[in-house]
Amino acid sequence: MISPPLPHPAFATAYLVDDEALDRRMYERLLTRHELCRQVSSHATAEPLLALFTRAETAPGPDDAIFLDVNLPGMSGIEFLETCATLRPAAPPPVFLMLTQALTDRDRRRAEITGLVRASLDKPLTRTGLMRLTSDLAGGMPCHLAS
Repeated sequence: MISPPLPHPAFATAYLVDDEALDRRMYERLLTRHELCRQVSSHATAEPLLALFTRAETAPGPDDAIFLDVNLPGMSGIEFLETCATLRPAAPPPVFLMLTQALTDRDRRRAEITGLVRASLDKPLTRTGLMRLTSDLAGGMPCHLAS
């Protein structure tokens, strides 16, 4: 049985940043099948997405979401957040969502300091988790980093 789609696209573009190819494919299917976004841009590392942030015309905006794995090769998800926080501080940021199996206290504090992360989501990402997230975001509910 196929689940009905979510009520409306929550995001213009969902950027997936995860080094696990299987996870990226699964998340992309989940996001598109349930119409959570209009398009998906998938990356194995943070560096290609960071390049988008350096130019105003390509930088993700407030209608976009970045699903960001914490543990990435090269630049970690936390390092990516810290860099993004300094690139365009006056521009409205996209919705940053951390994907993690276990967020350490140190990483949680570092993510909170950036002021960018709206929530952390447990891996693997599920339809139920996405529905809860979009409901919270649409209703203005505060989202928090998991402990």
